Amino acid sequence: MAQARFSIGITVSENTGTVVIVAEGETVELPT
Repeated sequence: MAQARFSIGITVSENTGTVVIVAEGETVELPT
């Protein structure tokens, strides 16, 4: 199991309906 020692910022965009997760400077968009 990976340990999340870095801060994770989760932003939900109501316009696009996607969840943007920013971890260690990387941005991942998850369509919902």
